[in-house]
Amino acid sequence: MILSDEPCCTVSSWTLLGEEPTINETTVCTYPEPWFPAKDTTPKPFVKTIAPSRALSQYTGVYNHIAYGDLVMSINHTVNFLQLDYGIGQWILYPTQGQDTFVGEAFGLLYRQWELYTELRFHMNTHSPVTIVIPDFEPMYPPVFVKTSRHAPANPGIVG
Repeated sequence: MILSDEPCCTVSSWTLLGEEPTINETTVCTYPEPWFPAKDTTPKPFVKTIAPSRALSQYTGVYNHIAYGDLVMSINHTVNFLQLDYGIGQWILYPTQGQDTFVGEAFGLLYRQWELYTELRFHMNTHSPVTIVIPDFEPMYPPVFVKTSRHAPANPGIVG
């Protein structure tokens, strides 16, 4: 039973409570401004010309975290960079200016959805990586993945 000719979507809980709505016709298009600055959604370009600190084969393998599971680090021979496979996510990793650090550009299902802009850091023991820290997975407490195998599977499939 309709009590008024006014569309139902114009009646809100704010109106019923007698409060002035904070999001209105003007602020809905600029949200989260004026309360918070809007994030720049322009994708940052990845620098793809920096040489890695060591041979890419030294980074490859399976890394494990007790809560996050396994991730696979392999060489993508099509582009000749490291590839990170985790769950349904796949990233090409590009070296940065830092020693044993990389950033990741998503491809496949996560293309342009979840880039890894915060540097992934490999920690070394003598000449071989033993752990990798991925801050973009959880910025407050970045997970540390421990290397469990030196060789990445030929076809990792879905891992994680």
